[in-house]
Amino acid sequence: MKPIFKKLLKFTLATLGVLTLIVAILGIMLYRNLGGLPIESRFAHLPYYKNGQFVNLYTDDLPYCPDQATGKGGFIRHDGYTPNGRLPMILLDKTHFGQPKNFAYYWLGHASAILELDGQRFLTDPVFDNANPLNLPLIAPRLQKAPITRQNLPAIDVALISHDHYDHLEATTIRHLVDKAGRFIAPLGVGVRLESWGVPADKITELGWGVFSLGRNPWYESIDNAVKVPKN
Repeated sequence: MKPIFKKLLKFTLATLGVLTLIVAILGIMLYRNLGGLPIESRFAHLPYYKNGQFVNLYTDDLPYCPDQATGKGGFIRHDGYTPNGRLPMILLDKTHFGQPKNFAYYWLGHASAILELDGQRFLTDPVFDNANPLNLPLIAPRLQKAPITRQNLPAIDVALISHDHYDHLEATTIRHLVDKAGRFIAPLGVGVRLESWGVPADKITELGWGVFSLGRNPWYESIDNAVKVPKN
């Protein structure tokens, strides 16, 4: 074999090796950050779960306005709702928080916020990185950094998760909150993700449609015994 072909072969093998290593690392990171999948047996008995899917019991006439939801640009182009520049921001750290007040609200960006209510402190949809499982800067990037880092968060009584899209739930923050939040409240099916990221099952409350919780009962109690919200 001619020297030039040997060099080309070595270069090709080295390139393939590096690419394989990169793909393997990204794959491991992706696997760790996706979390566990819902366990169907936990909610298969519910009246609104039929034939492998959740069924709306309230009305069949649901509005669907995709253009209004994402804008004409969707997730790629500017949709007209994004600010043209950075928003004014006051930086926060643990020194700004004492005992939870009767009412205080700190917006951290998008759906993330700290809410103090009646002496309890809630953290909603805590996301501090870019909205993708690998925290890549080119995929759904943040407009700007949050006014507080996850390391500087105060003690949290309840972490509230509305749903498990990447801009509302991120693995890194949940792992950080495992021993710093008293309880996690999330929709049905999301509890498995939290458990896979280290949250003990007895700290998780999963709620289904038409139920609410005071944040003290585990998921299996919240589904079967939680107070039902009256239907309008």
